[in-house]
Amino acid sequence: MDFEMVLAASNILLGSRALTQTELRDTLAFLSSGLSATMQAAVYDQISIPYNSYTPLSKPKPLLSQLREMSLCIANNEKITFTYLSSHPDEPKPLKHHAQPVALFF
Repeated sequence: MDFEMVLAASNILLGSRALTQTELRDTLAFLSSGLSATMQAAVYDQISIPYNSYTPLSKPKPLLSQLREMSLCIANNEKITFTYLSSHPDEPKPLKHHAQPVALFF
């Protein structure tokens, strides 16, 4: 894999703050595994500050398996049901929603 691609993807993952520490570590290792040892070291040198100060979003949950499941739903045109909390103060209880996802957005 190209150095710039690995560096870009690594920075996007770090900036998202969406992965748990373990998922981030494993994904970064996977991304750089196709690079030479010298290029791997260069990537880690360039991402060391954001990596060492990485703080996942509050209450992080493993995301990679959820992304896989959602991708399967999209590929199979499946509808899903999910619950969420509204941002409106007059909706204090969880709401249920039915939808057919067509893409993942970050």
